[in-house]
Amino acid sequence: MSENVDGNHTEKIIVALLREGPCRSLPAHTVERLAANGRQLDVVAGVTIYSESDAERLGVTVGGLLRVYMDTSDGRQVTVRYVRRGGLLGAPAL
Repeated sequence: MSENVDGNHTEKIIVALLREGPCRSLPAHTVERLAANGRQLDVVAGVTIYSESDAERLGVTVGGLLRVYMDTSDGRQVTVRYVRRGGLLGAPAL
């Protein structure tokens, strides 16, 4: 996992994704603040981005496909959903 440092271009992409997706009803300045206070991570397949015990945070998928899953008591992984481009991750309160 590595951080992308092309901030201005990345911020514009994220603002566009949020404004055409799940945050389209939010005021423009709110969406812009969300994007400005964030950071982009490039994640390779198979890496855990965060777990249930981590602090809550909000993410938007810029590219690729993310699998959200839960571990069961008998050790299985149960897929909860998939997150595609423009989809929010870690936003239970929304």
